[in-house]
Amino acid sequence: MAEYRPGQYLGVWLKPEGFAHQEIRQYSLTRKPDGKGYRIAVKREDGGQVSNWLHHHASVGDVVHLAAPAGDFFMNVAADTPVSLISAGVGQTPMLAMLDTLAKEQHTAQVNWFHAAENGDVHAFADEVSELGRTLPRFTAHTWYREPTEADRAQRLFDSEGLMDLSKLEAAISDPAMQFYLCGPVGFMQFAAKTTGFHLA
Repeated sequence: MAEYRPGQYLGVWLKPEGFAHQEIRQYSLTRKPDGKGYRIAVKREDGGQVSNWLHHHASVGDVVHLAAPAGDFFMNVAADTPVSLISAGVGQTPMLAMLDTLAKEQHTAQVNWFHAAENGDVHAFADEVSELGRTLPRFTAHTWYREPTEADRAQRLFDSEGLMDLSKLEAAISDPAMQFYLCGPVGFMQFAAKTTGFHLA
């Protein structure tokens, strides 16, 4: 089992019956490396050939070819380094591996989890994030829903309505030693980077 760093992705190679060509997709690994297996998260996309096959046809016992974990986006922090994990939409998937790693390594410094989603219908892993957060001694989470449903409001599934606004959480991200990890759509990345003073490569 190839090792990986939290934040990296796994290449999946598929050519099921009915596929004209072999298809290759990359999916973020979503748990701390344990040497026993891999976990990925796949969002089912309308018209997405591979994502729909994985959701509707893949089953236990199927053979799926994998490329070794790879990627330049990964977390590497000391135990006393404060961390902010900032994401939007499916951008949270690499952050899950980072948060899982911080929790299982009993990270002692501040950990922030800031996430933006359309609404609760498309917000995955909320319960897992809460559970991991409870194991960390210094954990802050804030969730924004751009267009929350009435059910979201009734169940109080989010903290703020609208687009992510980190200016209201300035105290949580003001530590000069803090390391930031950002992932999401390009527009979101540019906004979050500007807010945090982070320079995108």
